Amino acid sequence: MASLKYKSIAVAVSLSSINFFGILAAVVFLGEVFLWKHLLSLAIATIGILIISIHFNDNRKKIKFDFHSILLPILASVFWGVGYTLFKISLQWMGALTLGIVIETVVLLVALLLIIKCKKLSFKNFINAYTITPHFYIAGLLLMMGSLFINIALTKMSIATVNILGFFTFPVSIVSAYVISREISTIKEWVGIVFIISSIIFLVVVK
Repeated sequence: MASLKYKSIAVAVSLSSINFFGILAAVVFLGEVFLWKHLLSLAIATIGILIISIHFNDNRKKIKFDFHSILLPILASVFWGVGYTLFKISLQWMGALTLGIVIETVVLLVALLLIIKCKKLSFKNFINAYTITPHFYIAGLLLMMGSLFINIALTKMSIATVNILGFFTFPVSIVSAYVISREISTIKEWVGIVFIISSIIFLVVVK
């Protein structure tokens, strides 16, 4: 959320979705197998992600890295990646739907406590926002369905496969950013998308 305040949706989603940390945790702690096709597919997707994410300074023609565009999304990737790996343990006895409900409920409660504690938005105004802003309900439904589907996927596939297939988030996010926020995609971003889609095709085709 913090990174979205400083960078475009395409950049924030790109860096936060490199789930190398989740794959590493699955290999180390769950003993999952990491195949060569996973490595090559991940490498191709990472190239695409970097093409999307790296910002070039128009004056000096040098790559520009800063705190908000690099560190915040990568921190999100660390917590998401390891978190999804731990979900696989809970899924064995909770099931996809139950775990999804528990996770989203905890997120809601934590968000409410932080809002009240920081006093940036009163509880009354928070409730009013939910009654007059329909997109809150749409976003909540989409996030809940995303949580449910990834939980189901984790019961059927390895962490590495789920993470690489999850890179399809990028074309969906970039198209959605244009439709909803009118963010204009650059040629650089579409080149990155081609790499990412190629990595997914490679993963699916290669046995």
